[in-house]
Amino acid sequence: MKTFLKIIAGLFIICLLVLAGFIYSFDANDYKNELTGIIEKTTGHSVHINGDINISIYPLISIKASQVTIDNKPGFSKHDFASIEQFIIGIKILPLLQNRLDIDKLVLNRLSIDFEKNSAGNDNWSDLDKKSDNTNTGSALAFNGIAIGAIEVIDSSLSWRDTHTGKQFIISKMDLNTDTIINGQPLPVSLKARIRSNLPDWNAAVAIKTQLEFRNDSVVFNANDLKLAANAIFPSSVGKISLALNAKNSQINLQSQTIKLANTQVKTLGLAMTGDFDIENLFSTPMIHGPLEIKPFDAHTLAEQFKITIPVMKKADSLKQVSLTTHFKTDFNSLQMDELSVNTDNSRINGFIQIQNSPELMVRYNLTIDKMRLDDYSPASSAENQTEIPLPVDFIKTVDLEGDLNIETLIIDDIELTKFHSTSNIKNGVINASPLTMLIGESIVNANLQLDTSTTPTGIITIAAENIDAKTTANPWLGTVLGNGILSLEGKINAKADLKINGSSISALKKSASGTVTLDMQNAMLTGIDLDHASRSVVIDYANKNNLRTRASYVANYIPDHETQFNSIHATFTVAPGKLNNNELTLISDQANITGSGHIDTINNKLNYNLTVDINIENPVDIRDKLRDHPMEYRAQGKFKNVSCEFDYQRYDFLVSRMLMIEAKARKIKQMKESAKKTW
Repeated sequence: MKTFLKIIAGLFIICLLVLAGFIYSFDANDYKNELTGIIEKTTGHSVHINGDINISIYPLISIKASQVTIDNKPGFSKHDFASIEQFIIGIKILPLLQNRLDIDKLVLNRLSIDFEKNSAGNDNWSDLDKKSDNTNTGSALAFNGIAIGAIEVIDSSLSWRDTHTGKQFIISKMDLNTDTIINGQPLPVSLKARIRSNLPDWNAAVAIKTQLEFRNDSVVFNANDLKLAANAIFPSSVGKISLALNAKNSQINLQSQTIKLANTQVKTLGLAMTGDFDIENLFSTPMIHGPLEIKPFDAHTLAEQFKITIPVMKKADSLKQVSLTTHFKTDFNSLQMDELSVNTDNSRINGFIQIQNSPELMVRYNLTIDKMRLDDYSPASSAENQTEIPLPVDFIKTVDLEGDLNIETLIIDDIELTKFHSTSNIKNGVINASPLTMLIGESIVNANLQLDTSTTPTGIITIAAENIDAKTTANPWLGTVLGNGILSLEGKINAKADLKINGSSISALKKSASGTVTLDMQNAMLTGIDLDHASRSVVIDYANKNNLRTRASYVANYIPDHETQFNSIHATFTVAPGKLNNNELTLISDQANITGSGHIDTINNKLNYNLTVDINIENPVDIRDKLRDHPMEYRAQGKFKNVSCEFDYQRYDFLVSRMLMIEAKARKIKQMKESAKKTW
């Protein structure tokens, strides 16, 4: 028995020596042609193994190949479609004896794949699937089962370019790791990479973790609990942006190059977004689209991300709670937002916006706003003189913009406008808003605006309005200047304005305005001035100062809401920077005529006016009526809502004294003539 065991042991040692000698003498490099032939039949591309092939069998069958390249198709810019600096695969031995392929680990070191679409519109990758489907590599590769352990891709890169458009998309420094692939169980996968795009120019560091769930069809699988974190840099505009994405359920289809992201949450730029997104053209120009909801956010904080400062507004909480829903579509070079609905403050905005970033920035829009109080967004009084709002001249010079804006109710300086419509375009640095139409009450206002920013911004504004209700236009303005309820107008106003503006900021445009503004009214009712009481009071005061006899009852009780009917009101304003100069104010009525001249300082909110009131007295016989029949001059001046009106007694005394002297002289002459008649 011992002899038998010695014989068996000797035979085993001999077998090991023979096997060791075979392995020692075996050179896998002698079979390069056979190996590359199998790969070429599978891919349809020529394959080269430029480095060595090394094989070891303990504790695994380990195959290492270096410097493997796959040739590109003719007609493309690069010679190689793909290359691998080192390929390592470890195969377990015992499963091979059971006709099963059990790969312990697959390592691809510095894998590089170059996807390209040439100027003819052909690509270098779409034929790979067809070759793989139609190629039979023979029964030698048929196993009862295939199992793959961990996969590791180290320092690898993928690139995509479109020769016709010049677009390029590069994934570099890519590291991918998986756990052991077990049939029917989710596969944990992690990936880190850098991504770069040239149109538009941006780059990002990306980290992804997910659980892959494979189906029977190997090209379609689920990616559950997908987590993506990215830090992107946009050198030309935005700067740095961080993004975090979580998708509960996702489906990836390699054949159609699509990804469906369901129950997705995205956080970036301080925004919290949710939606269900589809990604198309995964390996060419990715396109993302789907419904999107952005939770309430502070527009001031968002603007700071883009290095834009929104000044302090009259309504302190303006733009603090903005939210929107839309169906969006983007390829990172364009953005389309359909079915857009924005809630901000008390306004609701609906419509669509389209933005194209190449070859130039192009914007198309159609927006409708239900109501907006523009005064809420003007600079706060405490910051008005401190904050300069510059015109976005660089943006205006580079953008191609066109669209329509409709506002159902727009409030400006407490004046309510309805049915506001603007058709606007910006091209070559020139802004055209024509027509600008709106209703004030039932009356139509037509306006046009042109602003040329090619050099120092200069512009022209024209406005024409007919039959505008004074209650909704003049009265709010009178309230701003004099204080609410002091004066009010009733009637229809016809207005025209031709203005020139220039400057590089909103306030500069306002201060630089020059031109003319004309206002006309027929059959106007002015409430708040009792001309009869005012003129009688002047006569009483004058009489008291000059020891003239008159009864106090001559002055009737003052009527605060006295109404004066004017046949016509006319004013022409010459607009100078920051001022409205008016030298021909006329108010004509049966009771009195009022003329005036002066100016309104719209920058410092002051006015200074000289007014002459000429009471119409029929057949003045009594001295008091003669005094009332003489023109009375007033001066109105001061800050808005604190305007004082003073009677010019010195001027009145001079004029009336002259009148009284003339009358006295006339009486004396008359008496002399009557005396002469009696003498004769």
